[in-house]
Amino acid sequence: DVSMLKYKDKDALEAIFKRWRAPPPTKTTHPNKTQQESYWDVRIRNHLGTRYDTRRGVFDWDYHMKLSGMAPPLSCREYVHWREVGVAFQLRLDASYDVLNNTLLSYKLVRHGLHDIPVCGYWGDIVSSPFLSFGIDAEDTQLMKDHTGEELKKSSQLVTEHNLLSSFYQLLTGDPYKSTPSIVSLPVVMEDEEREELEREEVEREEVEMEEVEMEEVEMEEVEMEE
Repeated sequence: DVSMLKYKDKDALEAIFKRWRAPPPTKTTHPNKTQQESYWDVRIRNHLGTRYDTRRGVFDWDYHMKLSGMAPPLSCREYVHWREVGVAFQLRLDASYDVLNNTLLSYKLVRHGLHDIPVCGYWGDIVSSPFLSFGIDAEDTQLMKDHTGEELKKSSQLVTEHNLLSSFYQLLTGDPYKSTPSIVSLPVVMEDEEREELEREEVEREEVEMEEVEMEEVEMEEVEMEE
């Protein structure tokens, strides 16, 4: 029931719902970025100012000086990646996350000269990270250990997934949730070396494909010359 709301509040809600239904815009403030990356980049630039060019160092410092002791499961790699591009949880590390989530966008009045102009963008958290909600602690003390008892590498995503599954399971059944080995040992964090190896393989595949295309073009030219 929105009958008790002021008209300006109703108008604001209507604008939000229309924004959700509208197709995603195609223009970005940066030609090499997707729309969501562009919105995120604007916030990062405004927040860091002259420190933008050294942002990875700023993100690394924020993690080690502010978060590492408070959130042990959170790895520096996860945090810095989120600060850089705004993607916290990745179902597949080789996937591209370029679909804009309109529900995270809203309007904010920004002073321009003598007037306040509504500007659409992402105005949420860009410092603390969403990992802190469910990804820093768990009731299951064995969560971060494999079947041999050895500690797994840091992964706030792993802890978040476990806590969410646990919450949903208890809501549905009323019974406590226990991790399964397949979930406990889920390799959600990829080492830098593995990332680099995947990138090298991708480059090699592209080079091979280019060579094949060039060979086909040469063969076509030879055939045409013979004819």
